Amino acid sequence: MEQSTQALSLEDSYKYASSLVRNRMLQESREDVLDLVQISVSELWSRHNSGKVEITSSIAYLSSIVHCRCIDLLRRRKGHIVLPLPLDADGEIYQGKPLFLSHEGIYQDPVRAFECKEFLEEIIARTVKLPDRQRYAMICVLKDEIDDTFPLVDVFKGYGIDIEPIHWPQEACELHRLRASLTFARKTLRSLQK
Repeated sequence: MEQSTQALSLEDSYKYASSLVRNRMLQESREDVLDLVQISVSELWSRHNSGKVEITSSIAYLSSIVHCRCIDLLRRRKGHIVLPLPLDADGEIYQGKPLFLSHEGIYQDPVRAFECKEFLEEIIARTVKLPDRQRYAMICVLKDEIDDTFPLVDVFKGYGIDIEPIHWPQEACELHRLRASLTFARKTLRSLQK
């Protein structure tokens, strides 16, 4: 059954893309699933509206886009540094607050500590180049994901940015806007990486 893009509404496109992404990316966070859905539907509609590509079956075309975007995400994840669980002085899993970029616990190896510090500095160097709203959203994410924020605060101060007062907004509307800008921030960071 062939179906044109005009017969597949924007709402139906989101529903179909959402079910495809959820089936393929069972282990992913809700935010990553929403990002993939949004990117896939946007790509479908921008290609349809460009008129350069004739889309005879929008469902098949959307399936292909979702498949490619899921593979792209998994390939990008392969290169990420996976940090092991921190250990205490007895070699047991540390029960307190994990230390990030510390020379104690998991970072007794100075080479490992240096690599992690370099990785953090590279991410921050790209983050400061983002537009204000996107930078704010990425700082909130970094503060959530890094347990010991002291090195994070220190490196951002080197760029003249105080991140201590930066937090996710409490108002639902403002939080939604900031999370929406996160998609664009991640896309911009990917382009800066190339």
